[in-house]
Amino acid sequence: MLHGGAHTGACYKITPDGRLGWAYNFAEAGYEVIITDWPGVGRSGYINPEELTGEFIVNAITELLKTIGHKVILFTHSMSGPYGWMLLEKAGEYIEQLIAVSPGAMGNIQSIPEILSQTEDSLEVEMGPIKYNLSLTNNFICSEDYSMKKFIGKIPMPPRLIHDRLNIKGSQMKMSDSFKAGDTKISIIVGTDDADHPYELDIKIHEFLVGLGVKSEFIWLGDYEIEVVANPLDVMTYCTYLNANLPSTKVFGMAGILDTARYKAFLATELNCNPKDIQGMLMGGHGDTMVPLPRYTTVSGIPVTELIAEDKLTAILERTKVGGGEIVKLLGTSAWYAPGAAAAQMAESI
Repeated sequence: MLHGGAHTGACYKITPDGRLGWAYNFAEAGYEVIITDWPGVGRSGYINPEELTGEFIVNAITELLKTIGHKVILFTHSMSGPYGWMLLEKAGEYIEQLIAVSPGAMGNIQSIPEILSQTEDSLEVEMGPIKYNLSLTNNFICSEDYSMKKFIGKIPMPPRLIHDRLNIKGSQMKMSDSFKAGDTKISIIVGTDDADHPYELDIKIHEFLVGLGVKSEFIWLGDYEIEVVANPLDVMTYCTYLNANLPSTKVFGMAGILDTARYKAFLATELNCNPKDIQGMLMGGHGDTMVPLPRYTTVSGIPVTELIAEDKLTAILERTKVGGGEIVKLLGTSAWYAPGAAAAQMAESI
């Protein structure tokens, strides 16, 4: 895992709001995870900042890949995006797959920012709506406000690295036009609310790679839906909707299928029938605010109200509302087979 600009590898271990980072998600899924710091930053030894370039970092990571002893899935983000592209070209035999999250572009297609002014030791450039005042010899320091919002493992930016990142005077590393990635799969993942990585910019990276014959997949999260599984589900789904910058039709809570499955299971047990023969419907929240609708529930076309006595049916409806709590009392958790199966069924239907 290669971190982005002004970070260290610690960004993959914890999020700014205190949650465990992606490294733990991958480890829990069974992957061996190696988190690196760029040479000269974080846990790495000292290197003169004026000597630290993108090529230096690529060469160092190449040596690391050689020592690992097997092919890796290389994960890059933002400013390390160009390092990933160059590693494919320089050390592709050690890379099974490249996952680039909001990656910076290779120098072949990155625009060159306008230089507004320049002195012997500094220059001012404009890149899109943002102006940068950069030293030619000293590290670039992000503002405290920017750092608090975005960073874990804050580091100063060595001058040559930030100049390359902004492609000042065309300094960003360029890929060879004859480069071929072979069977290496590349996935480019871009969010919907990142001013530094707009859709229009990052899809050009994908198009450039495809033009070289690379098996590139462009994943813009705005094209996809979000399925929320975490509890408290109703609250988490609404918070996700507020923060995802997506229309409400693209954010779903998983519990409808899960609660309906529990409802049908309880009915099938009472009737000694196959749950697949039952058509049921629930509305409302995930919990005791749920509203099962027995008058819209049928068994092989027969209304369930004609098959189960009212008192027993009422008991089943109430049990359905607290079904998750019942499982927690029995197992200590409700995160078992049914939620996973419900999430998979919902994803397939979407």
